[in-house]
Amino acid sequence: EIEYILKNFEVKGIVIPQEFRNFDFYQAVNEMRLRLPALQHIFITGDDIPAGTYAIEEMAKRSPTKKYPVELLQKTRYPAQEVSVIGLTSGTTGIPKTAEHLIATRMALGSAYHLMPKLTGDDVMFNVLNAVAGLGGAFCYSVCPEAAKTVLLEVWNVEEALKLIPRERATI
Repeated sequence: EIEYILKNFEVKGIVIPQEFRNFDFYQAVNEMRLRLPALQHIFITGDDIPAGTYAIEEMAKRSPTKKYPVELLQKTRYPAQEVSVIGLTSGTTGIPKTAEHLIATRMALGSAYHLMPKLTGDDVMFNVLNAVAGLGGAFCYSVCPEAAKTVLLEVWNVEEALKLIPRERATI
């Protein structure tokens, strides 16, 4: 599924974990790379960063304004109708499909959800929903204006959820 999507979208860059749930994402993408002529950049999260890839954690530590003038960064903001997330599914048919989520839609939904619970910067939101699509995505975007913290579970598990709520001091 991943190769099919990357090829048909002519993806130039991909953000992946080095490994997740005992699956080596870097190895898988690297093996596909010869069949993906558009793929130029692999961004990796984690501690073990292979040569020729970009470390997300290192990029996050650097201020872009030290390398680029603020005026240039303001010119390169992507417009509201830009696709910010592409959700993937094979659904019930087994055929890979995508759902494009525009940044404007996600931010508008997030603003609406932000207003309902009256979030503040002190809130810690415990989001048990899918963080990419649907209500879970809206809640993830709703914390942006207030800089509240969102807590996510890596894998849904009732026992872990009940432990995480008091540990993270979730307020909503």
